Amino acid sequence: MSVVLSDIRVNAFRKSKQDILPILEPIISEYEEINPFDKLQVGQKDYFENIRIKTGDSYPDIVNDINNLADELHEKNILVDEYLGDSKMSFWISIIAVVLSLIIGGYQIFSARPNAMKKLFLDVISDQGVTSSKSSNK
Repeated sequence: MSVVLSDIRVNAFRKSKQDILPILEPIISEYEEINPFDKLQVGQKDYFENIRIKTGDSYPDIVNDINNLADELHEKNILVDEYLGDSKMSFWISIIAVVLSLIIGGYQIFSARPNAMKKLFLDVISDQGVTSSKSSNK
């Protein structure tokens, strides 16, 4: 929800709709006060909520530090998601490169020496035929 409110604020600045900002700013401030950890992942949000509950009346003394931690963690989460996406892309590019290398290498091997490969396959097939006939005779 905080992202949506921030997007509305940015769009108001871009489209020069300054009349929305006085209405929007108190809503954003109130939302950030009530749900300061909304932008975090679910498990992270739970930890911060537990800190807020456990500190009780002394929470206002540390609220700025906790909010700064939450903001920093949110930024780190964004970076992790970005780099994870990049690493997935690199993984798939590597897989495609390996497959293409095998296909091109196989084609070059078979097209360079077709008679030798044909003889090799025939030898393997004939050896298997001899081996299977010996095992069936036993």
